Amino acid sequence: MNYTIDKDFFGKFDWGCYMEGYKDAAILLLESLPANQNETNRNKILPTLFLIRHFLELSFKEILYHEYFINKTKDLETNHYLKTLWNKVKPKIERIFKENQELKNNKYLFPYKSKLKNINNLVVFFENHDPESFSFRYPKDKRLKKSTVPNKIEIDLEELKTDFKIVQSFLSNFIIYH
Repeated sequence: MNYTIDKDFFGKFDWGCYMEGYKDAAILLLESLPANQNETNRNKILPTLFLIRHFLELSFKEILYHEYFINKTKDLETNHYLKTLWNKVKPKIERIFKENQELKNNKYLFPYKSKLKNINNLVVFFENHDPESFSFRYPKDKRLKKSTVPNKIEIDLEELKTDFKIVQSFLSNFIIYH
């Protein structure tokens, strides 16, 4: 079976196509992780966490770039720091909800404040464990120093699945409907 990567197709959707791809891949991996951890499935957690983190980064950039291209703001970001991106995106989301009452009728977006807390929780997790987007995708950093993954991270897999499903649904729908 052959797949075609077509620049014309992917170029039409720009950030959204990549964002949705990382989201879908993260969900597939999350769903494939059994509750009982063994050596075989243990190797899947780092790529899963990277995919979740990258989905968040691309979602935030999609929101910022949309604002940049529509309103010509100066918020065009090229960094990989989720906390920095989130600190710019969160006020924009809050402003848009205040200005657009129709969004409050959207079941995927409302109540948005609790969903913003879910996003914030994931941002804090990644800020603590993978601030530069290297820890979960490489064993060493750019200077060939050991990855910054802490010696031990305890992750509640069911909580991660639940939070990510809420966050990805909110961000994907926010981007579509705002």
